[in-house]
Amino acid sequence: MSNRVLFLLSKGVSHIGTRLFTFALSWYILSETGSGLSFSISLLVNYLPRITLSLFVGNLSDKTSHPNRVLVACDVASAAVCCLPLLHPGLASIYCAIFLLSAVSAVFDNIIDTHLINLVGVDSGETLKKLTSSAQFITSGVNIAAPFVGGVLMRLFPVQMFAVINIASFLLSAFGEIWLKYRPRRRGDGARNAGRGQRGGRAVLSYMFGKKKLRTFFIADSLGNFCFSGGVNVALPLIVTTTLGISSSGYGLISSSIAVGSVLCAMWRTKAPGDSRLQYPFLRLG
Repeated sequence: MSNRVLFLLSKGVSHIGTRLFTFALSWYILSETGSGLSFSISLLVNYLPRITLSLFVGNLSDKTSHPNRVLVACDVASAAVCCLPLLHPGLASIYCAIFLLSAVSAVFDNIIDTHLINLVGVDSGETLKKLTSSAQFITSGVNIAAPFVGGVLMRLFPVQMFAVINIASFLLSAFGEIWLKYRPRRRGDGARNAGRGQRGGRAVLSYMFGKKKLRTFFIADSLGNFCFSGGVNVALPLIVTTTLGISSSGYGLISSSIAVGSVLCAMWRTKAPGDSRLQYPFLRLG
Protein backbone atom coordinates (compact mmCIF):
# COMPACT_ATOMS: atom_id res chain seq x y z
CA MET A 1 0.00 0.00 0.00
CA SER A 2 2.80 2.44 0.91
CA ASN A 3 4.55 1.68 -2.39
CA ARG A 4 1.42 2.55 -4.36
CA VAL A 5 0.86 5.74 -2.35
CA LEU A 6 4.48 6.76 -2.94
CA PHE A 7 3.99 6.19 -6.66
CA LEU A 8 0.89 8.39 -6.76
CA LEU A 9 2.50 11.16 -4.69
CA SER A 10 5.62 11.22 -6.86
CA LYS A 11 3.60 11.36 -10.06
CA GLY A 12 1.22 13.97 -8.67
CA VAL A 13 3.95 16.32 -7.43
CA SER A 14 5.77 16.10 -10.75
CA HIS A 15 2.59 16.81 -12.73
CA ILE A 16 1.67 19.82 -10.58
CA GLY A 17 5.00 21.53 -11.26
CA THR A 18 4.92 20.68 -14.97
CA ARG A 19 1.36 21.94 -15.47
CA LEU A 20 2.07 25.21 -13.66
CA PHE A 21 5.27 25.73 -15.65
CA THR A 22 3.57 24.97 -18.97
CA PHE A 23 0.76 27.40 -18.23
CA ALA A 24 3.23 30.13 -17.23
CA LEU A 25 5.27 29.66 -20.42
CA SER A 26 2.14 29.82 -22.58
CA TRP A 27 1.02 33.04 -20.93
CA TYR A 28 4.53 34.51 -21.18
CA ILE A 29 4.79 33.81 -24.92
CA LEU A 30 1.33 35.24 -25.62
CA SER A 31 1.72 38.33 -23.46
CA GLU A 32 5.25 39.14 -24.65
CA THR A 33 4.85 38.49 -28.38
CA GLY A 34 1.10 38.65 -29.05
CA SER A 35 1.84 36.35 -31.98
CA GLY A 36 -0.16 33.28 -32.90
CA LEU A 37 2.83 31.96 -34.85
CA SER A 38 5.13 32.14 -31.81
CA PHE A 39 2.54 30.32 -29.71
CA SER A 40 2.00 27.68 -32.41
CA ILE A 41 5.75 27.05 -32.55
CA SER A 42 5.72 26.36 -28.81
CA LEU A 43 2.98 23.75 -29.33
CA LEU A 44 4.92 22.20 -32.22
CA VAL A 45 8.17 21.83 -30.24
CA ASN A 46 6.10 20.33 -27.41
CA TYR A 47 4.42 17.58 -29.47
CA LEU A 48 7.20 16.83 -31.98
CA PRO A 49 9.50 14.88 -29.59
CA ARG A 50 6.62 12.69 -28.43
CA ILE A 51 5.79 11.73 -32.01
CA THR A 52 9.36 11.03 -33.10
CA LEU A 53 10.62 9.33 -29.93
CA SER A 54 7.62 7.02 -29.56
CA LEU A 55 9.24 4.70 -32.11
CA PHE A 56 12.33 4.21 -29.92
CA VAL A 57 11.40 4.59 -26.26
CA GLY A 58 9.36 1.37 -26.28
CA ASN A 59 12.46 -0.65 -27.07
CA LEU A 60 14.36 1.19 -24.32
CA SER A 61 11.59 0.44 -21.85
CA ASP A 62 11.67 -3.29 -22.65
CA LYS A 63 15.41 -3.42 -21.97
CA THR A 64 15.22 -1.54 -18.67
CA SER A 65 15.66 -3.79 -15.64
CA HIS A 66 15.71 -0.99 -13.01
CA PRO A 67 12.87 1.39 -13.97
CA ASN A 68 13.11 3.54 -10.85
CA ARG A 69 16.69 4.51 -11.75
CA VAL A 70 15.58 5.65 -15.19
CA LEU A 71 12.64 7.57 -13.69
CA VAL A 72 14.94 9.36 -11.24
CA ALA A 73 17.36 10.19 -14.07
CA CYS A 74 14.48 11.62 -16.13
CA ASP A 75 13.29 13.84 -13.28
CA VAL A 76 16.80 15.11 -12.54
CA ALA A 77 17.33 15.83 -16.25
CA SER A 78 14.00 17.71 -16.38
CA ALA A 79 15.02 19.79 -13.36
CA ALA A 80 18.26 20.68 -15.12
CA VAL A 81 16.37 21.68 -18.29
CA CYS A 82 14.18 24.07 -16.26
CA CYS A 83 17.32 26.05 -15.42
CA LEU A 84 17.56 27.25 -19.05
CA PRO A 85 14.99 30.08 -18.71
CA LEU A 86 16.76 31.15 -15.51
CA LEU A 87 20.25 31.28 -17.02
CA HIS A 88 19.32 32.61 -20.48
CA PRO A 89 15.92 34.35 -20.49
CA GLY A 90 14.37 34.69 -23.92
CA LEU A 91 12.12 33.03 -26.44
CA ALA A 92 14.84 30.75 -27.84
CA SER A 93 15.66 29.26 -24.42
CA ILE A 94 11.95 28.77 -23.71
CA TYR A 95 11.47 26.85 -26.97
CA CYS A 96 14.53 24.75 -26.16
CA ALA A 97 13.26 24.04 -22.64
CA ILE A 98 9.82 23.00 -23.94
CA PHE A 99 11.40 20.68 -26.53
CA LEU A 100 13.78 19.00 -24.07
CA LEU A 101 11.11 18.62 -21.38
CA SER A 102 8.80 16.97 -23.90
CA ALA A 103 11.57 14.59 -25.01
CA VAL A 104 12.36 13.55 -21.43
CA SER A 105 8.64 13.22 -20.66
CA ALA A 106 8.19 10.84 -23.60
CA VAL A 107 10.78 8.50 -22.07
CA PHE A 108 9.41 8.93 -18.54
CA ASP A 109 5.78 8.21 -19.45
CA ASN A 110 6.64 5.09 -21.44
CA ILE A 111 8.85 3.67 -18.69
CA ILE A 112 6.35 4.32 -15.91
CA ASP A 113 3.39 2.89 -17.87
CA THR A 114 5.23 -0.19 -19.13
CA HIS A 115 6.55 -1.21 -15.71
CA LEU A 116 3.44 -0.36 -13.71
CA ILE A 117 2.40 -4.02 -13.74
CA ASN A 118 5.71 -4.88 -12.02
CA LEU A 119 5.26 -2.36 -9.19
CA VAL A 120 5.35 -4.08 -5.80
CA GLY A 121 1.81 -3.96 -4.39
CA VAL A 122 0.13 -4.44 -7.77
CA ASP A 123 -0.74 -8.11 -7.39
CA SER A 124 -3.97 -8.37 -9.38
CA GLY A 125 -5.84 -6.87 -12.29
CA GLU A 126 -8.27 -5.18 -9.91
CA THR A 127 -5.43 -3.48 -8.04
CA LEU A 128 -3.92 -2.32 -11.32
CA LYS A 129 -7.25 -0.80 -12.41
CA LYS A 130 -7.64 1.02 -9.10
CA LEU A 131 -4.10 2.38 -9.28
CA THR A 132 -4.45 3.63 -12.86
CA SER A 133 -7.84 5.15 -12.02
CA SER A 134 -6.32 6.95 -9.03
CA ALA A 135 -3.45 8.23 -11.17
CA GLN A 136 -5.88 9.49 -13.81
CA PHE A 137 -7.99 11.17 -11.14
CA ILE A 138 -4.92 13.01 -9.84
CA THR A 139 -3.94 14.04 -13.38
CA SER A 140 -7.43 15.33 -14.13
CA GLY A 141 -7.61 17.22 -10.84
CA VAL A 142 -4.27 18.90 -11.50
CA ASN A 143 -5.34 19.81 -15.05
CA ILE A 144 -8.39 21.55 -13.59
CA ALA A 145 -6.74 23.31 -10.64
CA ALA A 146 -3.28 24.19 -11.99
CA PRO A 147 -4.32 26.71 -14.72
CA PHE A 148 -6.50 28.67 -12.30
CA VAL A 149 -3.84 28.69 -9.58
CA GLY A 150 -1.18 29.52 -12.17
CA GLY A 151 -3.24 32.41 -13.49
CA VAL A 152 -3.47 33.93 -10.00
CA LEU A 153 0.24 33.39 -9.29
CA MET A 154 1.21 34.98 -12.62
CA ARG A 155 -0.08 38.28 -11.27
CA LEU A 156 2.24 38.00 -8.26
CA PHE A 157 5.42 36.34 -9.53
CA PRO A 158 7.55 36.44 -12.71
CA VAL A 159 7.77 33.44 -15.02
CA GLN A 160 11.18 32.54 -13.55
CA MET A 161 9.49 31.64 -10.26
CA PHE A 162 7.50 28.92 -12.05
CA ALA A 163 10.76 27.42 -13.28
CA VAL A 164 11.95 27.27 -9.66
CA ILE A 165 8.67 25.60 -8.62
CA ASN A 166 9.02 23.03 -11.41
CA ILE A 167 12.64 22.30 -10.44
CA ALA A 168 11.54 21.66 -6.85
CA SER A 169 8.67 19.41 -7.98
CA PHE A 170 10.97 17.30 -10.17
CA LEU A 171 13.53 16.89 -7.39
CA LEU A 172 10.82 15.92 -4.88
CA SER A 173 9.40 13.44 -7.37
CA ALA A 174 12.88 11.97 -7.98
CA PHE A 175 13.43 11.57 -4.24
CA GLY A 176 10.18 9.61 -3.94
CA GLU A 177 10.96 7.42 -6.96
CA ILE A 178 14.26 6.33 -5.44
CA TRP A 179 12.30 4.26 -2.92
CA LEU A 180 9.85 2.70 -5.36
CA LYS A 181 10.09 -1.08 -5.44
CA TYR A 182 9.61 -3.09 -8.63
CA ARG A 183 9.56 -6.83 -9.06
CA PRO A 184 12.42 -8.06 -11.30
CA ARG A 185 11.38 -9.07 -14.80
CA ARG A 186 12.24 -12.58 -15.92
CA ARG A 187 15.24 -12.90 -18.17
CA GLY A 188 14.27 -12.74 -21.83
CA ASP A 189 10.90 -11.09 -21.19
CA GLY A 190 12.06 -7.83 -22.76
CA ALA A 191 13.00 -9.40 -26.08
CA ARG A 192 9.81 -11.44 -26.27
CA ASN A 193 7.66 -8.42 -25.38
CA ALA A 194 9.45 -6.30 -27.98
CA GLY A 195 8.73 -8.87 -30.68
CA ARG A 196 5.13 -9.26 -29.62
CA GLY A 197 4.73 -5.46 -29.46
CA GLN A 198 5.95 -5.00 -33.03
CA ARG A 199 3.71 -7.77 -34.38
CA GLY A 200 0.82 -6.63 -32.21
CA GLY A 201 1.12 -3.04 -33.42
CA ARG A 202 0.89 -4.11 -37.06
CA ALA A 203 -2.03 -6.40 -36.28
CA VAL A 204 -3.95 -3.63 -34.50
CA LEU A 205 -3.48 -1.19 -37.40
CA SER A 206 -4.45 -3.84 -39.93
CA TYR A 207 -7.57 -4.75 -37.97
CA MET A 208 -8.56 -1.12 -37.38
CA PHE A 209 -8.32 -0.06 -41.01
CA GLY A 210 -9.97 -3.28 -42.15
CA LYS A 211 -13.18 -2.44 -40.27
CA LYS A 212 -15.35 0.30 -41.74
CA LYS A 213 -16.71 1.55 -38.43
CA LEU A 214 -13.29 1.67 -36.78
CA ARG A 215 -11.75 3.31 -39.84
CA THR A 216 -14.47 5.97 -39.87
CA PHE A 217 -14.08 6.55 -36.14
CA PHE A 218 -10.30 6.89 -36.51
CA ILE A 219 -10.67 9.49 -39.25
CA ALA A 220 -13.35 11.39 -37.32
CA ASP A 221 -11.27 11.25 -34.13
CA SER A 222 -8.20 12.60 -35.93
CA LEU A 223 -10.22 15.37 -37.58
CA GLY A 224 -11.85 16.29 -34.27
CA ASN A 225 -8.51 16.51 -32.49
CA PHE A 226 -7.06 18.59 -35.33
CA CYS A 227 -9.94 21.07 -35.16
CA PHE A 228 -9.80 21.15 -31.36
CA SER A 229 -6.06 21.90 -31.43
CA GLY A 230 -6.50 24.65 -34.01
CA GLY A 231 -9.56 26.23 -32.45
CA VAL A 232 -8.96 25.77 -28.71
CA ASN A 233 -5.25 25.19 -28.12
CA VAL A 234 -4.08 27.90 -30.55
CA ALA A 235 -6.84 30.38 -31.41
CA LEU A 236 -8.60 30.62 -28.02
CA PRO A 237 -5.52 31.64 -25.96
CA LEU A 238 -4.63 34.24 -28.61
CA ILE A 239 -8.15 35.68 -28.62
CA VAL A 240 -8.32 35.74 -24.82
CA THR A 241 -4.99 37.48 -24.30
CA THR A 242 -4.50 39.67 -27.37
CA THR A 243 -7.99 40.53 -28.62
CA LEU A 244 -10.00 40.60 -25.40
CA GLY A 245 -7.16 41.54 -23.06
CA ILE A 246 -8.30 39.17 -20.31
CA SER A 247 -5.94 38.85 -17.33
CA SER A 248 -3.85 35.79 -16.52
CA SER A 249 -6.32 34.71 -13.81
CA GLY A 250 -9.19 34.88 -16.32
CA TYR A 251 -7.19 32.87 -18.83
CA GLY A 252 -6.47 30.30 -16.12
CA LEU A 253 -10.16 30.02 -15.26
CA ILE A 254 -11.04 29.43 -18.92
CA SER A 255 -8.33 26.76 -19.23
CA SER A 256 -9.62 25.05 -16.08
CA SER A 257 -13.19 25.02 -17.42
CA ILE A 258 -11.98 23.27 -20.59
CA ALA A 259 -10.37 20.56 -18.44
CA VAL A 260 -13.61 20.15 -16.47
CA GLY A 261 -15.53 19.68 -19.72
CA SER A 262 -13.06 17.02 -20.89
CA VAL A 263 -13.43 15.10 -17.63
CA LEU A 264 -17.25 15.22 -17.73
CA CYS A 265 -17.25 14.07 -21.36
CA ALA A 266 -14.95 11.16 -20.52
CA MET A 267 -17.18 10.15 -17.57
CA TRP A 268 -20.26 10.20 -19.81
CA ARG A 269 -18.62 8.09 -22.50
CA THR A 270 -17.30 5.45 -20.08
CA LYS A 271 -20.80 4.76 -18.73
CA ALA A 272 -22.01 3.31 -22.02
CA PRO A 273 -18.98 2.25 -24.09
CA GLY A 274 -21.05 -0.12 -26.23
CA ASP A 275 -23.89 2.29 -26.93
CA SER A 276 -24.52 2.67 -30.68
CA ARG A 277 -24.99 6.41 -30.18
CA LEU A 278 -21.28 6.67 -29.36
CA GLN A 279 -20.05 5.05 -32.58
CA TYR A 280 -19.27 8.39 -34.20
CA PRO A 281 -19.20 10.89 -31.30
CA PHE A 282 -17.16 13.53 -33.14
CA LEU A 283 -19.42 13.48 -36.19
CA ARG A 284 -22.50 13.80 -33.98
CA LEU A 285 -20.96 16.59 -31.89
CA GLY A 286 -19.84 18.35 -35.09
